Amino acid sequence: MTFSQVKDSGGKIVPRSDLRVGTTREERMVKESRQDRKIVTWDVRTLLQCGKLDNLKIEMTRMNIDILGISEVRWPEAGNIWSGDYRFIYSGTSAENPGRGGVGIMLRKDIGKKVKSYVQYSERIILVKIETKPKDTIIVQVYMPTSNSNDSQVEEVYEQIEKAIETIKGEENLIIMGDWNAIVGEGKGERNIMGKYGLGKRNDRRDRLVEFCAKHDLIITNTCFDHHPRRRYTWKIPGDVGRRGNTNRWQTSKLKEEKVNEKFKEYTNKIKTQEEQDIKTRWTSLRETTTNAATETMKETKAHYREKNG
Repeated sequence: MTFSQVKDSGGKIVPRSDLRVGTTREERMVKESRQDRKIVTWDVRTLLQCGKLDNLKIEMTRMNIDILGISEVRWPEAGNIWSGDYRFIYSGTSAENPGRGGVGIMLRKDIGKKVKSYVQYSERIILVKIETKPKDTIIVQVYMPTSNSNDSQVEEVYEQIEKAIETIKGEENLIIMGDWNAIVGEGKGERNIMGKYGLGKRNDRRDRLVEFCAKHDLIITNTCFDHHPRRRYTWKIPGDVGRRGNTNRWQTSKLKEEKVNEKFKEYTNKIKTQEEQDIKTRWTSLRETTTNAATETMKETKAHYREKNG
């Protein structure tokens, strides 16, 4: 585990989860301070191939992504680099499992300068703390073991996430996102944990995810929106043209106050998967529009892509 703390460098961003001051500002101030942010998580399969990092930056620029959580980086060791107008903090693969796993968070330049600290826990978990107003925001990127892994490996990762959460003072906004390798299923879910717009047949990993969310007052935000089934999953079994048996990668977000928790669906207004055109391995992204803390509602943003046929 690697820990680093860096000096505050001025400026601010305010992500979707920081909503509490929205009810205290006048309407004029709300309109003037309105700002959208995009937080995305991708399973890129690998960044080892030449040119993949550049492709990643091109996609971030094209889609106006502010913060990108990445699974399966597959770079060795851990690092913190600047590449053009982006900052990339990553926790790479271990000597025991070279070329497998690895997570990272890439940030636009202005946001990268606002990173206060980060912790590279393992090849499956990384935490980045960003200065936002009125409270800081913590983003955790997760890459859970696949269904072929045994339960002890899954529990080990959950224990690491628990340790990461324990370091949070309780005042920060928390977003945990990434590849959970869980199928949460369709139908009405547990109250205040998930909505009714999941996909597929539930599996045991789903139960463990719900248990984790209940313990920490987390919401599986992807399940709260009535998108076409094609927009509810981020992976399919190779060759499965019918897209059956999809493994969903769910993003969870934590809001500290109950009154904000109840209004969560109003503020998180667009979460869907989306096909990319440029990356050879056919990435799909879990896209989320975020907003300034002062906003009462979020404006809809149009997708800047053309869906492929087939």
